[in-house]
Parts: sequence; structure tokens; C-alpha cells
Amino acid sequence: MNTARLSKVEEQARIEKVYLDEARNVSSLFPAALLPFKPYPDFVTEDHALGIEITELCDPEGRSDGKRLSLVVPRAKQMYMSRPDTPPLSVATAMSTQAEEMRVDELALSLAEFVYRHRHERGEVRDERLPKGWCHIAIYDPLGNEPPDGTWPVNRAIHTVMGGVEMVEARISEKNGRVADYRRHVSEVWLLIVNNRYLGPGEIYLRPEAIANECFVFAFDRVFVFLRDIGSSGEIVELRRRVGGV
Repeated sequence: MNTARLSKVEEQARIEKVYLDEARNVSSLFPAALLPFKPYPDFVTEDHALGIEITELCDPEGRSDGKRLSLVVPRAKQMYMSRPDTPPLSVATAMSTQAEEMRVDELALSLAEFVYRHRHERGEVRDERLPKGWCHIAIYDPLGNEPPDGTWPVNRAIHTVMGGVEMVEARISEKNGRVADYRRHVSEVWLLIVNNRYLGPGEIYLRPEAIANECFVFAFDRVFVFLRDIGSSGEIVELRRRVGGV
């Protein structure tokens, strides 16, 4: 699949599918037989007994600040793929603070050249001479749920905000008003809040201990937070319902 040609809606659906697959790898609570569903919730079981709505815990305005640097990795991937003898790869990266003052083409070329030199290695490339502008580069074979040419996620080592209970409460509150509509299509509905604990503009880092002993008001049958880390790993925390809550 060529993700560059996907519409915003299609790309969002693809990302949500990746989140669900990764959450399933972390916890067996999430059933395997979940199908995309429109208009809502995002995924349902075939018998519509269960629906799962997926949302993200992030700062949308902060994410928009990274628009210029968001051009870097797609360009680097194109540069890499244009070279001879290039196996398909998934490359996880993080930009250092130096990237703020560098040009897009300069960053893209340095990444493409580095990945090409290390294309037969797997895992985090522990090279003390990482190219300027980069603080993490890890190379993997594409997973089964990824495009054949792999994915190249990127994060930035700045602008990360520590998350707290209030942020989670606000995200739940925004979705609570839609539960009645969700129940028109499924018997039981869960909410999965994905927290990409990466370093980058608009990203939020939420610690499990910040929410594990708290109680929340929600209309969903169950609410989970997926503390997602680089490398398709992470932790699932089920939130407790406040006594007397909706």
C-alpha cells in the first residue's frame, strides 16, 4: 500500500489499525476478530457485541509546529529507495535539538546515507557518530501490518509535555458525549486512549503511576490507556471508574 496516496481519513484508519494490533500484542484483552466500522465506533466484532473507539492523547496545536520537519523523513525514505540494493526497511528515528536549525534536505540526506550504510543491521544502530540532527536511529524488517516498503516513524527530542490526570479526563469527557451513538451499533463499547510516549512536538509523556490509582468518570463500559513506546512495545492500563460516576 502506498500511504502517500491515502486520504487523511484513510491514513487515520490505517494508523488506528496499527494501534489496535499493537495493543493486542501487549494485552490479550483485545479480541483478534475486530473489523473496521463506520461511522462509529472505529472497530467492532462481527456480531457487534463489542465496539472499540480509538483516540490519542496529544496536543494537536503542538504537533502542527513540526510541519516543516515532518517533510524530512519521507524525503529521506525516497532518497534511500532510489539507491541500488535497498531492502525494504522500517526505520524508527528521533531528531535531536540540532534539527531545529538545519535544512530539510540536509537532514534527509544525512538520514538516507546513514540507513543505506547500515541497511543490513537490525535494531538500534549504536554508532557514536550519528549524523547531526539525529539522536536515535533503529532499523527493522517491516511488520506484517505495515506497508511492504516499511514505515519510517520519526520523533523529536524536544517539546514533550508530561501528562497528568486532567489531560486524560479531558480526553474521556470529549468522547463520553458520543457513547449513546456508539451503543446504537454495539452492545458494549470500550475506549482505547493511545499515548505515544515519544519525544516530539505535541507529544505527551504519561507515566503509568500517574493514572493507575486514580478514578475517572466515563460512560464507556471499559477505558484503557495504551502507553505506547518506540518499537511496538508499551503498557496497557485499565482505568478505574469513579463510584457514582456516569
